Amino acid sequence: MVDTNILAPNTSGTLSTDLPKVMGPPPFPAAGMPGKPRSRSLVASLTNPQLPLYNPLFKPTIRRIVISALKAWSTGYATACVPKIVSLVLKQLLGGAKRPGLRDLSTKIITVLFGSFRARMPWFFMALIGGFRAFDRLSWEVVEKLGNEDSAKRDVDAHNSEWITNGCALIAKASEQDMVDFDNPPKVNGIVAGSDTVLPVTEVYSASSIPPPSHIVTPTFLAATLSSALALLIVPAAQRGDFAIFTMVRAIDSLASFQGTRIRDALRAKSVPEVLIRNADSVVFIACCTQIMFCWIMFPQALPKQYVKWIDKMGRTDPRILEAVRLLGLGVMKNGVDTGHAHLLGDYAVEIGRSFAEGDPANGQISCTLIHRGAVGCTRNLMGVWKHGFGDAMKIYIPVHLLPAIIFHRRRFTNKKQLAETVQHVAVAAAQSSAFIATFICLVWIPICFCRNTFKTDTMLGPLLGSFASGFSIFIERKSRRREIGLYCLPKALESAWWLITRGNVKIPGADVVMFATGMGYLLSAYQYHPKALRPAVRGVLGFFLV
Repeated sequence: MVDTNILAPNTSGTLSTDLPKVMGPPPFPAAGMPGKPRSRSLVASLTNPQLPLYNPLFKPTIRRIVISALKAWSTGYATACVPKIVSLVLKQLLGGAKRPGLRDLSTKIITVLFGSFRARMPWFFMALIGGFRAFDRLSWEVVEKLGNEDSAKRDVDAHNSEWITNGCALIAKASEQDMVDFDNPPKVNGIVAGSDTVLPVTEVYSASSIPPPSHIVTPTFLAATLSSALALLIVPAAQRGDFAIFTMVRAIDSLASFQGTRIRDALRAKSVPEVLIRNADSVVFIACCTQIMFCWIMFPQALPKQYVKWIDKMGRTDPRILEAVRLLGLGVMKNGVDTGHAHLLGDYAVEIGRSFAEGDPANGQISCTLIHRGAVGCTRNLMGVWKHGFGDAMKIYIPVHLLPAIIFHRRRFTNKKQLAETVQHVAVAAAQSSAFIATFICLVWIPICFCRNTFKTDTMLGPLLGSFASGFSIFIERKSRRREIGLYCLPKALESAWWLITRGNVKIPGADVVMFATGMGYLLSAYQYHPKALRPAVRGVLGFFLV
């Protein structure tokens, strides 16, 4: 028998009793690989050089911290003052006889510029980005101080002992059989005895895999959550929920996009139809629209007031008509019964040149003509609705598609050929998006009119079907924009769904802070450690701030 305490091969083919010295300090196995020592301490893991995904890629210098904070503050300042200044300038240009003088305009602009120093947005951005950079540096310095040599040495010794024992056992077994081959030394856990080779990170993590949880909840993640929680406290309490839901949705979207292949395979394994998998973005939008538009008609208190007013404006809907549809659907107002709501649509009928009796539900079902604001015939009304919706949407979408071209592709406007192509592209894109909005508005009302005329009564069925049908207008929009539109609607859908579930009576203290901090913690730490786990748009925005 060979004494395994004294024999080991080295690269020269001789025997040595200095096994650890010959082999070199073996690396920790990567997370999830065989032979992982369970007793390793958290501090030793944090300071382990063989896990670069868990170590800081760099420590933000004071210069980086200051530059990131200043860029964040400047962006917040611009967010606070630029829209107000643009509005003042537009009023000056389009105000006609009522426009103020240039001196008054200059005074107002100066007032806005100085007043914006007291706005919350610059300090929110600075606390979020600058605070993250500062806390990130501080957190890793604390970890390094805690990771003293004695603690790390104990973990390395424990791992070396296990590695040496396994290696020597293989050597002893081979020696007993006279089969020691010094040109092909044995391997333990895939590592050659006598080698200092360390497995590269690319062999541990594939480009589409998520690092294990122990590599996500890093000091960087904790620094991001702390700075985000403190920054959100600067925002008015009434707006924190919007910030929280928006951020969490972006984080989930990045994670879902990163794991898209795995998610699609899991859905296929559950026999989900392929058409739904390929159009997941549209499915999300349809679900969101069903929730939002049903609340808009039946439970407007579940949505922000300004959001409801915007939908009313785009649909050119009189609030009294919506109130009548709502009360009829809820059974508060009934056809053929005097419920005390005669003046709701009776006065409206008189305003548009109809008789008061036409708006009184006690006289029977209210005609669609009144619901159509006096337009005779549902088809004619829908044509008018589509026309007005398209025109109103063009006023929104021409700037939406034109401004990015002006900002990011200015040179195209100096070349005649490129100018014509750019103008055509903007016009087509704006028309396509406007057609999407116009069709959306029409699809809300088609099922309502159909149910009223078919069943000769008013229930929730019409508004529910109309809310569901409206979402299918998304197929008019370009495929590249569907995901972004769905993400825009998702926060409002979640917010209104929570209201319906709780009827607005359940509020979890601090939930908005926890959601925002968790979402930003993922986004900021993923940007620094695993940027492929972020959507390109999010990665670009964070890259602007995190120098």
